[in-house]
Amino acid sequence: MELHLPEKPEVLQIAEATKMDPDLVVGKLFKIWGWATRNCNADGVTHIAALSHLNILAGHSGFAESMVEAGWLRIKDAKITFPNFDRHCSQTAKERALISRRVAKHRCNGSVTEMKRPDRYKSVTRIDKNRSGGGAPAAAPSCL
Repeated sequence: MELHLPEKPEVLQIAEATKMDPDLVVGKLFKIWGWATRNCNADGVTHIAALSHLNILAGHSGFAESMVEAGWLRIKDAKITFPNFDRHCSQTAKERALISRRVAKHRCNGSVTEMKRPDRYKSVTRIDKNRSGGGAPAAAPSCL
């Protein structure tokens, strides 16, 4: 799920059409997209075309229809399609997200060599006792 989802024009369009708060819309979308992840083919196509089923999942009449109007659902040949499903909900998308999270964590933690560098400086850097403020270099900044 994207961090800026509550601010997307499609969410605001659905919120206006359904008279719901955008944050509530995001929660309903999360529930429907979770269902789609479990019930769609890899291309985001379901074997049903019952918008009423999605309205029941969302707990709000007209919610699925507002998703169609926003371009986040399509109905064709008695099937519901979730556009861009492979970009957000497929197994490949999940693997990309996990890899991205792992790489970010690795970059945040730094390498073992970088973490040991301050200790290494202590053993080879002479401290000039005549200078004020001398000593070992400051530790590397922590990751946010």
